[in-house]
Amino acid sequence: MTFVKRHKSPKEMVIEALEEHIFAAKYLLNYRKLDKHVWANANGGVLGFPATILLFAIVDTIGSYYRNTNYQIQVDGLSTTIDDEGWQHFKILNSLYFNLNLSTEDLKQIYVFARSKLVHNSVIGSNFLLKASNDSPFIAITTTENSIKYVLNLKSFCRQCEQAIINFRNNADEIFQNSKIGRKLPGK
Repeated sequence: MTFVKRHKSPKEMVIEALEEHIFAAKYLLNYRKLDKHVWANANGGVLGFPATILLFAIVDTIGSYYRNTNYQIQVDGLSTTIDDEGWQHFKILNSLYFNLNLSTEDLKQIYVFARSKLVHNSVIGSNFLLKASNDSPFIAITTTENSIKYVLNLKSFCRQCEQAIINFRNNADEIFQNSKIGRKLPGK
């Protein structure tokens, strides 16, 4: 079997992968579980778990290209950068790409109990709820005396990820030039 190189650069591959992620996420959020022969709970729900995995992959990818750069993000009222620890990619949620204002603790919770547990264990934390809604913000936080609840409004999350991909693509040359990860990719 002969493999044909499809991309002129890793940058093109990353952008194509992000575009495929958002296309698939939209499809999953528009699909309705109605067939009782396929779905035990055929209540018209969307395919929220795989859509959430793809949306967080978009966040993780964009954040990873800012790791160990000078890109400044506000977290807990302080200007910071994205460092090596995996959850730190999620600081990008507080950037102009996603326009949130999450605390360090919220970012860690989202990374561990929504993204990682879902990707690796097919579950989300009990304090997370996935909603197929257009509500804003796309990650809503409710704090009570005893707990914190996170609601991921998947359709608005998807729209924000789509806009983030457009912004990433429009700035890709500069991002890859400044990114240590971007400069290390094979095929450069």
